[in-house]
Parts: sequence; structure tokens; C-alpha cells
Amino acid sequence: MAEERPFVAREEDVEALRAHWSAAKAGNPRVVRFVAPFGGGRRAVMGELLSEIQNQEPDAILWRVACLDQENGVQWLIRMYGALVATLTSDVLRRGRIELLLNAQMPSQPRRVQGWYTEFIAAL
Repeated sequence: MAEERPFVAREEDVEALRAHWSAAKAGNPRVVRFVAPFGGGRRAVMGELLSEIQNQEPDAILWRVACLDQENGVQWLIRMYGALVATLTSDVLRRGRIELLLNAQMPSQPRRVQGWYTEFIAAL
């Protein structure tokens, strides 16, 4: 039985996102904010790209955050932090590699930044 896809992305929209992804992989970080009316295909476009990335690059960390226009900046930050921690902790091996990386960086950082690292590791 063929896989049923309830949402279909427009190919030109997926291609535009692929261009952003290629630029980000080349060292030019990008932030993309989707704006469309209700039912405009935002979820379908992002889902299509994330599926491709996950299939092609299993070590990629896909951090997907859904923010609502009604929320303020602090609520967005909390939502983003929660999504990041959830993404990083979903794979035990990835979590361990991140903890090792942060612990190795700690001695070279000021005490204030070391505190941030410690809190982030504790959250993981």
C-alpha cells in the first residue's frame, strides 16, 4: 500500500528551502520564518525538507520550533530552549557527545559562561 501524505508541499517552496540548507552547510547560517495563511502549507514544506535531511544526513541535528504570533519574546525563548533540549536528548549517544564537547570547552570560558554550560548540561 502506498504511503498516504495528507499534506503536499509545493516543489518550488521545497527548492527554496534546499537552497537555504545548502548555504547553511557551506558555513552561511540561516534562519527561516514561515509566514502563510492558515492551510498555506508551512508544515508540509518543512516536513518534506526535514525528511530529506534526515534520510541523507543522519548526524544532522534537526531543531524544529513552532512559535505562535500571539506569544512574546520570552515565551518564544522558552519554547526554543525546550525544543532544543528535547531534540538533543532524543538520542543518548548524541547527548553524550554534546556533554563531552561542552565539558571540554568549559575551562577556556569565563566563570559566567561556565555556569551557563553547567546549567545546560544539567538540563540534558
